Amino acid sequence: MPRGLDAPLSHNEEVTLRRVALGRSPLQELAPRDVMRLKTLSLVEDENGVLKLTEIGRQRYRALPRAAQGDEKTA
Repeated sequence: MPRGLDAPLSHNEEVTLRRVALGRSPLQELAPRDVMRLKTLSLVEDENGVLKLTEIGRQRYRALPRAAQGDEKTA
C-alpha cells in the first residue's frame, strides 16, 4: 500500500488536499509546508504551476470524511 494512502495528515494538510481536489485555490494561496508534505506523500503534483491530485491523491481525497464524489478538478 502506498504510504500516501495511510500516512496521517494534519488538519491543515487535509484542508490543503481538499482545496487542491476542488481546484479552489491557486498555488500561491496554499501553505508551502502543507504542499511540500503532500508532494512528499505523492498525493499532489505540480503541473506547469498548477497543483493536481495524483491517482493516490484522488484515492485519499475520496476516503476523507464528507468528501464529495466526483467534485475534484481533473483537468
